[in-house]
Amino acid sequence: MNANQIKINFKTEKLVSSAEIANLKKGFTVVDLQTTPSKKFQKGGTKTAWKYANTFFETRHKQYMFHISKPALARESCSRLSPYISWGNVSIRQIFQKANEAKNNNNKNI
Repeated sequence: MNANQIKINFKTEKLVSSAEIANLKKGFTVVDLQTTPSKKFQKGGTKTAWKYANTFFETRHKQYMFHISKPALARESCSRLSPYISWGNVSIRQIFQKANEAKNNNNKNI
């Protein structure tokens, strides 16, 4: 933050020149925003969101209450739907309807 600041005098009557742009570029650092693929991260998308929702309502919900506060076990019993809801891949309403459907059909323990 204490680096020397570039002083630029822009001429307001005309467009920015290529020399002025080149001078501006000196004050910025290009950052690579590419995320390295990792198997530790959940994949995105609606299809994957429904995969997680279906497995949660079929089996994983049974241990939710017992495992949610145990980091080693929570991954296998929590819904894992938060990122999909946050990013809009599925909505709270869709998940609620799926939960009601599962409860009414065959999973009376939900």
